[in-house]
Order: sequence, then structure tokens, then C-alpha cells
Amino acid sequence: MNQQQPEAQDDIVYDDTKFPHHEEWLKVYEQVKCFCNFPLAIEFMNQHPHTINYRKGGKKRNTILHQAAFWGVDSGILEQLLELGAMPYLKNFKDQTPYKLIMEETKNNEAAKNMRDVFGDTEEYRQPQEIMNQLENQLIELHSEDFANLTRELSITELSYLCKHACFRGDFALVVALYKEFPFLAKHQSVASGWTGLHQAGYHGVSLSLYRRLIELGVPQELVTYDGMSWIAVAVKEHPKYKHAPEQFQEFTDKLLNQDNINNKKFSVGDLVRISRADLNGAVLGSIVSINQKDITIREKKVIKKEEAEMIWFGQEGANNDNNLQNNDDGTEDMKFYTGPSWRVQHVIVHDDEGDYDEKMKELLVECCTCQSYVLPTKASPACNQEHQPHFYCSECLANALWASWTNQQVPLLCQFCKAEIDLDSLRKQRGVVAKFNQTQNINFHEFQKNVHKKITEIKGDPISWDTLDEETRNLYEKQIQDGELMRCLNDECGQPFTKVQGCSWVRCFFCKTEHCWNTKQLAGIGPGKCGGGHGCHY
Repeated sequence: MNQQQPEAQDDIVYDDTKFPHHEEWLKVYEQVKCFCNFPLAIEFMNQHPHTINYRKGGKKRNTILHQAAFWGVDSGILEQLLELGAMPYLKNFKDQTPYKLIMEETKNNEAAKNMRDVFGDTEEYRQPQEIMNQLENQLIELHSEDFANLTRELSITELSYLCKHACFRGDFALVVALYKEFPFLAKHQSVASGWTGLHQAGYHGVSLSLYRRLIELGVPQELVTYDGMSWIAVAVKEHPKYKHAPEQFQEFTDKLLNQDNINNKKFSVGDLVRISRADLNGAVLGSIVSINQKDITIREKKVIKKEEAEMIWFGQEGANNDNNLQNNDDGTEDMKFYTGPSWRVQHVIVHDDEGDYDEKMKELLVECCTCQSYVLPTKASPACNQEHQPHFYCSECLANALWASWTNQQVPLLCQFCKAEIDLDSLRKQRGVVAKFNQTQNINFHEFQKNVHKKITEIKGDPISWDTLDEETRNLYEKQIQDGELMRCLNDECGQPFTKVQGCSWVRCFFCKTEHCWNTKQLAGIGPGKCGGGHGCHY
């Protein structure tokens, strides 16, 4: 079954004429290349964050970070490039990462040390599939101390590949958790195609609130693929009618396209918001007192600790009763102010007493652990661990999570947050989830449930021993493999035949969870002998 690894198609279209602000970026790049003018470059990329990983002249050319390596800049500039979203593992036409360029050409030991100190190892790293399997096998909850410890040990390269792999698999609960903890990841793109988290969201057909949240977290909506496709174009291509709300999607995208900066334009001084603060192990609730290009400052009203952060805070301090919060300028000594990037700030949704919501309904609203909109709580499964980190889904994010798990051949289906096994029998009683699933997927929930149960029974049965198969059965399997209906797992310790359910070309063996490319019949991943082509497989 092993085949020679096909060569990467370096002639994949790289149409930088479709890249926003590319001509302006070229002028800045020349200033950096010729005169080491990094202050100009950093100022430009702060204004146009989608340009941080642009190249001059093609996919295999130098980036700004390669120029930083050549000039041997100090760690302060490297840290700014890191925060802007520079990808340290991109290679030039000599197959050099920025670090490798230093080692092979400039041989500047201090520059090499600075690069490794800031970006970590770019030459050796764990495969993202291995890290994802660790999260699943050890039942590591998102936002937990174990999750924080694991991700802190990863290099920038490992974090980036993990995040892109989570996008690829539709695991947007993990994507959002990584974007919140490591904001620079939101600017990273697929090396093969240029896809961003928004493009992947479009492929998976996520909820409108999740699109907005991804943009709030810093994914530049201006970024296009290497052949010039926007994330909206991907969404429309994969979901032509955008079944769940075509008019709403059109109105939503039109509004986004008419905004230069969704993060700051949606906020006004006096708005009631909350801002995430890692140093407080939670968030601060308060009103906005000032807004600038990058940051928002709020005046504290209440500190929400992490254990209660999932519950939206209601009460007498609601929008219409919050005069003291918004108008109290008497210089109280214990008044506290907090400043943070706009992507960390969220509106607090409150309703006045004359609205349609009754008080009990208000108290029940919680934050969806994926798109972070406030909804009535829906658990993925009774088995979910709610004691350590309470987590709930909106109906649409849960429907998408179920379908993503199935098309990624992750059976039994797992909660994206705590990795508990999902009980479809209990979800069947959740009418909102069932309705949203039927509305957005190509199969009704009842048939979906039957297919999942059938596959679970198959997996729990006796494994197939290829060497002991009778001749007739082996011939049948071999014919199905030849016809492209089956594939035999390339894991030497497994070798089980498995099918492709639906979705893209990357599939997992149902039995040992090893990932493969269905098109090339290679192990999926990064490096020699593996296929890293993505949804469309560019290899």
C-alpha cells in the first residue's frame, strides 16, 4: 500500500495581485530588505495585520521574518513580529526557514539564539495529530490547567500546526481556546493553500456568531487563499444556498465587508462589556471609558472569576439601571481601570425589565463554549464533566461539532471541550439541536444516529486479521480497495480496512485513529513520506 511521496506542486497558483495592500507592502518590504527599516514595517503591519506573512514574487520567497533573520535583529523586534503573527516555519526558495537561513548563511550565533528564544524550534516538532490524540486520550479539558501546561510546552510551530489541524477537523472549540490564549495564531495560514481559520469555518459551514467571534479574535477577513479566494467565497462554494439562513448570511457578510475594523467599530464609550484577564483568573465587567486603534479601557464594576465566567451576569446593574457605572466620574479612590486588546472584549447582553424575557430565562443564559454567544444551555452529553469547567453549546455549534466528528471518523463522537463520549440518545430529546442538525446537514438526525451506532458496533467487534482471512473475503476486500471503496490502514500495528464516510480527503482509521490522505493513499501529516495537502489535497 505504500507509495512514493508525490512531489509538492510548487506551481500552485499564487496570485498576489489579489492580495489586499500587497503593492503597498512591497514598498515596505524593499525598505526592510535594503535598509533594515523594521520600525516602518512594524507600523505598516500593525495597520494591516493581514500582510505579516506576505512574500515577494511567489510562495517560495522570503518573508519579513526571513529579512529579520538576515539582518540579525534583536529579540525585541522578533517579539513584535511574533505578536503580529509571523510564521517561523515558512521556507524560501532555498528550503530555508528563517532560523535555517541564519545557520547556513549569516552564521550569526546571537541572531540564532534570539530566533530560537522567541519562536522555539522550527526544525523538529511533534505532529499535530499526536497532540490532538493526547488531548483526546488524556481527556484534557479546554481552558484547564492541564491544557495550559500542555500548550505552554509547545513551540510556536507546534501551536500553529495544532491550531490549523483543529480548524481542518472542524474542532472550533479548540480553535477558539488557542486563539484566546495565543492571539498571534489567528494570523496564521495554511502553508499549502493560504487558508485561514475563517476559510476553514466557511468550509465547515459554522454559525454566523462563530464567524463573528473568529474575526473578533483577530482572524483577518481580508486574507485570501493563494489563488485569491476569500473566506466568503469558500463558504458560498461549499454551501451554495447557505441552507440555514441565506438572506441572513448575505446581510451578515455585506455588513462585515463594509467595515474596516469590526473589532473597534462595534464598541462605543459607555458600552457594558467584559474583558478577559488572565492575571485575575477570570474577567472584568465594566463600562468602556476609552478606545484607541488597538486597545480598549474599561472601568471595573465586577470581577467574574473563572469558575463563574460561563454564566452571564444579570441584575440591577443591567444596561438601563447602570447609571452609576456609566456616569460616575467622582474620582472614587478604589476605582479600577483595565486595558486590553479589543479582541478580548465582549459585549454583555442585557435586557430591560420591560422586555420579553422573564427573569428566570435571563438567569439560565450561558456562553456557548465555541462561538461564545449567550444561549440557553445545551450539554453535549450527560457524561460531560461540568464540575471543573462548566461548558455548554448553542444548537448550531453542537450540530456542527457532531458532523465534524463524524466526517473526521472520530467514533465514538466526543465533546470538543472535555472529550467525553457524546450520547446521541440524550441529544435526540433536544429539539433545538435536532432541528438545527436537520437544517444544516445532508442527512437527518435519526439516520445519522443509526449510522454512528452501526459504526460503534463494528469498531467494538473483533478486528480483522488479514493473514487469516479466507480467500473469498480477502479477494472482495482487495477489489474494494482497488475500486477506491476501502483503504487499508497504513499503521503497521493496525492494518484494518476502513471506509471514507464523507467530507474531505483526510480520513482517520476508525480503529487506531491514524490519519491518512484518501487521494494519495499516504499517511497524513508534515514531512517526508506524508501528505499535507489539506481538504483539496495539493499533492
